[in-house]
Amino acid sequence: MVFNPAGQLVPFGATTDDPLGPIIGEAGMRIFNDWNLRSEIHWQPSENITEKLALRLLYHPLDGRLLNLAYRVRRSPSGDFRRNPTDIEQSDISFRWPLTPQWALVGRWNYAVPEGKSLEIFGGIEYESCCFGVRAVARRFLNNLDGDHSTGVYLQVELKGLAGIGKRTTEFLTQNIPGYESEF
Repeated sequence: MVFNPAGQLVPFGATTDDPLGPIIGEAGMRIFNDWNLRSEIHWQPSENITEKLALRLLYHPLDGRLLNLAYRVRRSPSGDFRRNPTDIEQSDISFRWPLTPQWALVGRWNYAVPEGKSLEIFGGIEYESCCFGVRAVARRFLNNLDGDHSTGVYLQVELKGLAGIGKRTTEFLTQNIPGYESEF
């Protein structure tokens, strides 16, 4: 979608009066051995508006520990924050943390800052032995814009080399915890 400086949608292929388009930048760097920082910005210089900003700090050593801290803002092109439901300001924490070689905790907390509401919270536990693995995850998430929440509990049992039963929690965790990799 393309917007003119007044924030109105411009039909595809039409030109705008804006002599400068948005300036988009992305950077990533390794801070320490196990720490990575990524950032992204979309800035509209003609109106001095930051339309999108994302910062993510990732801690991921080789021992299976994983911690993500993120903050993101997205504003409508007119710069009027909270003008429409696509404007967001969120913080996000997600992790996988081994307790022992067999047991690990997983979780995520996604929070809408201006509204002061949790959008999604989940937590779970993983167990892995030589022959099987088990995952259990409980989740509470925002269901709609009216503020209704839903709750779910997922259980997966996998017999290594044979088969598994239950909800495929691996896909869910991979999509919701950046950097997550299944141990079994």
